[in-house]
Amino acid sequence: MQLLPATAARFGVPNPAKSPEANLRAGTRYLRDLIELFGGRIDLALAAYNAGENAVLRYGERIPPYRETLKYVPAVLEKYREWQTPPPAVAVPASPFTEYLPGTRLRGQVRDLTP
Repeated sequence: MQLLPATAARFGVPNPAKSPEANLRAGTRYLRDLIELFGGRIDLALAAYNAGENAVLRYGERIPPYRETLKYVPAVLEKYREWQTPPPAVAVPASPFTEYLPGTRLRGQVRDLTP
């Protein structure tokens, strides 16, 4: 996630380039806050992430007519939808072995040996 210095500082990250983990946490919190601010509208939250929340508010809670933002929002939404769709199931051939503990393999069925 990429944050402008003022946004990073707002979320407690003084130098995002030196702390990728803190930058990621702050960016995630910022995106969550934007989703809440715009009533769950992912498109507006993404537009605000790209163009700034004030730009979205200034344009009447609509995606600002900035070329970059008009490309960014649909591109991210497309990926978002793609990642929400579960991948197709892949058939895995059954193995004649069963691994009960790492490094142990038994062929066939195991009989219960408890008295």
